[in-house]
Amino acid sequence: MLFIFSILIFLIEKFFLNSSIIVKQKNNNEIYRFLTKSPKSNIFKEIKLNFSNKTNLDIIKDVIESLKNAGIKTAVISNKTDPAVQSLIKEYFPGLFLYVAGEKEGIKRKPAPDAVFSAINELGVSITDTVYVGDSEVDILTAENAGTDCICVSWGFRDKEQLISKGADTVISHINELKDMLLK
Repeated sequence: MLFIFSILIFLIEKFFLNSSIIVKQKNNNEIYRFLTKSPKSNIFKEIKLNFSNKTNLDIIKDVIESLKNAGIKTAVISNKTDPAVQSLIKEYFPGLFLYVAGEKEGIKRKPAPDAVFSAINELGVSITDTVYVGDSEVDILTAENAGTDCICVSWGFRDKEQLISKGADTVISHINELKDMLLK
């Protein structure tokens, strides 16, 4: 079984952008450049000290660790640049994901299924044993295009009603629901 997460990058971005000290000290263009083009900024040190919602990050880590301990493979794919995604996951989720990829040459952006196929091929998992977790209509389309089941989360980019209107079959409102669904 493989779970591919798209939501984690969005959640990390929300933490960055909700940090009042960062917003005061850095303009949004630097944060944008960091998230989309350059992971070489010292912004990590400042952000790490100023999470506005660290508890949620810890809960997410706990759930991912529980999935991993139960033998469920986990991966992250994102339309953000690969160096930024690699840096973010290494910093905030070290060792929790077997496959991490952002946008890179040769792999079409979501909603194309290329990144999903790359993850399942790398990890030796069947598409029928893969579940895609995301927070937007792009994620719903990505899962559909790849032929995987999709679990949407309502605390990300879109709320429950918007996700359902875009075709989501399963929507959860808290990360622990994912743990409860899978580890019964």
